[in-house]
Amino acid sequence: MWAESRRVRHSALGLIAGAAHLLWRAIAHGASPPPGVPTIEWEAPSDCPDAAWVQAEVMSMLGASSHAESTGFIARAKVVATAPASFTMRVWIEARGTSESKTLQAETCATLADAFAVVVAFMADPGAGALEAPGMERSSAELRADSSDDRGRPPSPSSGSPFSVGIGPLAALSAGLLPSPAYAVGAAVAVEEAARWELAATYWPEQSSWVPSSVSLDATRTYGASVHVVSIRPSVCFPLGRSALGLCAGAEVGAMVGSGTGTGVASADSGWSWWFAPSGALFAHVPIGQRLDMRLRLDLGIPVFRPSFVLQHVGASDSVQAYRPAPVFAVLSFEPELHFFSTGSGVAGHGHESK
Repeated sequence: MWAESRRVRHSALGLIAGAAHLLWRAIAHGASPPPGVPTIEWEAPSDCPDAAWVQAEVMSMLGASSHAESTGFIARAKVVATAPASFTMRVWIEARGTSESKTLQAETCATLADAFAVVVAFMADPGAGALEAPGMERSSAELRADSSDDRGRPPSPSSGSPFSVGIGPLAALSAGLLPSPAYAVGAAVAVEEAARWELAATYWPEQSSWVPSSVSLDATRTYGASVHVVSIRPSVCFPLGRSALGLCAGAEVGAMVGSGTGTGVASADSGWSWWFAPSGALFAHVPIGQRLDMRLRLDLGIPVFRPSFVLQHVGASDSVQAYRPAPVFAVLSFEPELHFFSTGSGVAGHGHESK
């Protein structure tokens, strides 16, 4: 236990040193830190310690002598879940028009809240004994500070879940939708804020289905149909706790087009039908970079309109069914996604750890 406490305190020392460096940078730009408690702005997932808890923790470390209202610098922090067992906190320090920032990581949100309170108390009063705060011994998670300081004023913190817009191509494979092998290409755009709202457009190129030679009047001839699908897929997805998995509900809406093909088809007549199939999906979210994700998604759908493509004047019965989709089909899609706008580094699909 002593070894764990010492390790966490070493992390806190590193964090305080980083924050002190930020404050020194602000001073170097012509601002001087006034005494008293700074203005504190704290934004974190709902199951993390809240702003009132952070404020109370700072006050308990400073003591009654430092409770005067501050008119000087501002300390802001924004916490997001970045992995199943990782949280990232962005800290901004502002002093009379000058802003500095630093990024920190820990395994729990509570550890980051403790660290932020220690930093704020230390900057307000370096002699307040903030390192002895009992909350710093509750976890042995190491805090990792970004080695680079980013200048610039941060966006105003907002309440609620992180908001993100993403876009990217998709590729898909299917069983039961078209004659095998069936594949599709397309693109998807998504908006995330707690839930993920996605709209995907796909094109399934023509695949051919052939009538068995046993129904043909002439074994030297071939009969079949070439079928393709154009569709859009609106859906909404929700994460499963803190895992990288989630569930989606949606539907395929579009058109299925078929035409006769083969040496036994006198003319290449074509026909089409509406395509509508409600579906459910399981997805996995795999972060690749700060703004790039890979999403793997498995959909199971049930066609409401299940068209049948029939060839006339073929075979002993005068008409032959060339193709009909299966009553249940599966689609496996691969969706690399670029987040070109985001209020946080987390995205839907990540859960939050409770304090």
